[in-house]
Amino acid sequence: TVVRNFRVNPTSRLTVHAGSIPALVGKSFSFVVDSTAPIMSERAMYFGASRFWDGGHASAGVPQAAQNWFHAEGATGEYFDSFILVGNPNATPATVTFTFLTDGG
Repeated sequence: TVVRNFRVNPTSRLTVHAGSIPALVGKSFSFVVDSTAPIMSERAMYFGASRFWDGGHASAGVPQAAQNWFHAEGATGEYFDSFILVGNPNATPATVTFTFLTDGG
């Protein structure tokens, strides 16, 4: 597993580019998002530019704020850019832990 912690300021949004985490480059993964406060979480993937096709898709964990999220799909590499987007609608900061589950984890 690959674990990263982030702080999300009150009433703000955090975007994490999975391809910027060296241990995830060229990997497929699922991931869990745990938070100290109810947050919104979404996974977005984009493909295009000089690749075989252009497009993208996104997946929300659930339709309301929660402290735990599971996203079943993500990938980085030559054809894909994955982003994890977290919104904190609360008046206080949230500490967010991402646990990425790779083929070997």
